[in-house]
Amino acid sequence: MEFNRAYSRDEFLSFLRVNFLPEDFKQETNDIDNPINFKYTQQVTRLGECESLGLIVYEVRHSSKHRNNPKIRID
Repeated sequence: MEFNRAYSRDEFLSFLRVNFLPEDFKQETNDIDNPINFKYTQQVTRLGECESLGLIVYEVRHSSKHRNNPKIRID
């Protein structure tokens, strides 16, 4: 995956499955209700879960004028 190109959900999910996360990553694509209406948040989508890492992957679409680069954040 090249992070200097425009974001593609399919390319990002392929990167997660093939190169980044363990084999137990379960892909799903579910829009979720955003309980907190942030100023620029438009849509939140759950992309999958990796149980062995306790990791849930979300895609957040926003209306900010800043670039839409993918971010990986682990809490």
